[in-house]
Amino acid sequence: MLKAKDIMSANVVSVDPDTPITTALQLMLDRHQSGLPVIDRQGHLVGIVSEFDVLDLIWDFDRINSEVYQYMTHQVHTVDETDDLTCVAERFRLFGIHRLPVLRGNRVVGIVDRHDLLARLSQIKPEALPAEA
Repeated sequence: MLKAKDIMSANVVSVDPDTPITTALQLMLDRHQSGLPVIDRQGHLVGIVSEFDVLDLIWDFDRINSEVYQYMTHQVHTVDETDDLTCVAERFRLFGIHRLPVLRGNRVVGIVDRHDLLARLSQIKPEALPAEA
């Protein structure tokens, strides 16, 4: 069975909690990513900032010079690199999220999004699946 590490993107672009929100937004736009893990100076995952979070600027444009920590989601759902794809899919459905940081211990080693999972799913040939009893 395939694992999260088999489909994740290992080249993770992240931001620090003190990064200006405009810098995070520009990174998302430049990298075509809908969200970024927020990692503190000790290397710990402390949040995730997404396009959805940044939408708050529309109603509060006076805070355009704010830092990421003021917008990020603090409770982050993650997967372990050894979790199988059913676990990954289950988390996407259960929490209605688009991306999951992939951890090895307490360190982020990748990120997997729904597109990654669907791209892998599209490569599976029906004849490769086990026959039903």
